Amino acid sequence: MKQIIVASTEETVSYVKGFYESQYSAPLNKDPEYGKSIVYLGFIPGGWTAIYSTAENIRSIVPKDYFGTPLDNLPMMATVNDIKGCSLYIGSFTASPEWFWDMANRYNIRLVMFGELAALSRHMEYWRANLADVVAGVRGGFEYEVVSGYVGAAATMNFISTMAQTFAVIFLIATNIVYVYNKYARPKEAK
Repeated sequence: MKQIIVASTEETVSYVKGFYESQYSAPLNKDPEYGKSIVYLGFIPGGWTAIYSTAENIRSIVPKDYFGTPLDNLPMMATVNDIKGCSLYIGSFTASPEWFWDMANRYNIRLVMFGELAALSRHMEYWRANLADVVAGVRGGFEYEVVSGYVGAAATMNFISTMAQTFAVIFLIATNIVYVYNKYARPKEAK
């Protein structure tokens, strides 16, 4: 049975809860599988400190889930005390990338990373870590939305980005046509 712990040191983790609840039309903690196969910890402030604290001892920084239930009362968490109890870690590479390379190698876990497309190039050297997948930019998020059947924020942002780029190309072509016309096709004025 797959066991999923959802947590983030970035506020974007609320999208996961929203996605789940839109698919199942019920609050996440009311699902019969909640606490057995999925636990939602929510937003954990603290950046790297929070990441390493949860990796070493989840209860040291998050004693309760997002809904206020003590982790010891959730059946799935009986065997999960640190990140070694997880088979997959989903994180963000928008910040400095060293931490996820270190996490993958130190704890020998698979990673799925997501983040800004602009940050992608400075993280390439760390990809030899145990990366299962990388979701880069809005397009990457949009592709996951398409695969999952959930249309959310990335679909809207992808559409807006595509339209802006289309208008930029149209404007570029139009200005080049005007330039060529003015330079070569328009009759010269007499002096």
